[in-house]
Amino acid sequence: MKEKTTQDLLQEIDRLQDRLRESEETLQAIRQGEVDAIVVADHAGEQVYTLQTAERIYRTIIEQMNEAAATLSEDGTVLFCNTAFARLVHVQYEWIVGTSIRDIVPSDELDLFNAMFRKALREGVRGESTLLASGGQAVPVFLSMKGIEGTTPPILSLLATDLREQKRNESIVAEGQLSAAILENVGEAVIVCAPNGTVTHASRIATDICGEFPRHKHVDELCELRIQEPGPGRSSVLRFADLWTRQLRRVEAKCRRADGQELDLLLSSAPLFDKEKERGGLVLTMVDITTRKSIEQDLQRARDQLREANLDLENRVLQRTAELESANRAKD
Repeated sequence: MKEKTTQDLLQEIDRLQDRLRESEETLQAIRQGEVDAIVVADHAGEQVYTLQTAERIYRTIIEQMNEAAATLSEDGTVLFCNTAFARLVHVQYEWIVGTSIRDIVPSDELDLFNAMFRKALREGVRGESTLLASGGQAVPVFLSMKGIEGTTPPILSLLATDLREQKRNESIVAEGQLSAAILENVGEAVIVCAPNGTVTHASRIATDICGEFPRHKHVDELCELRIQEPGPGRSSVLRFADLWTRQLRRVEAKCRRADGQELDLLLSSAPLFDKEKERGGLVLTMVDITTRKSIEQDLQRARDQLREANLDLENRVLQRTAELESANRAKD
């Protein structure tokens, strides 16, 4: 192998120094954001790799996130908001940027919001609040605000989580718990039926009357209800189809349970309507008057016996009087 001369070595050192300087300049340009893409040659040929700055990536993330996000100036001016924030308050992006965040805060909550805003300038703050959507609709939100470090004048970041679904669910749960508490403690048997006759809700006393837990059963399976119809000795069995078309108010009825026991009831029925005024079921109330009816029958028997005893006594008195009168006439 031919040995390299001093001149060759010096030229090679110069070429290596040029390549090193070029590499350093390229790295510096990449660090300073002056390069948008790099062409790399490999076995597949020249490939173009685009470079994205961290700012562009973060902006894309914020724009695509589901949470509503915005940046605010020291006086509350909206400097930027993502699509989710504009969608939350039902306005276009162009209309909200440049306006004050306080313009979409209800007047009765401004003092609370201002207190949160002042605290956010010093440290992070989180809490529930309300924003006004287009048209004046109040949107309950959970706000998280914090100052962005290194910004002069101060800039705040704001995240808003829509709480409407959560509040709706909490309301439904609360209403359900209240309804359950009422049914559990009401003094009468209450049975709520779906349009197909299935029992959806029932009070504790309804279990005592029906002799079994009535929920999820068809109302016709619980017991046989029979009411007195106009005319002597006439009665009819009430089925769910009859109850659906009739409204009863404290009508005396006989209830024959599945175990054969018979009860006397005061029966009422009424349709159940939902919030849209559509009929969604049937409500039955039952008052057990078996004991009362038994006492009334005992009293009636006692009255009958007393009446018979009075009649017997009157007959005896009349008979004795007639005997005395007959004896007095015989003496005369």
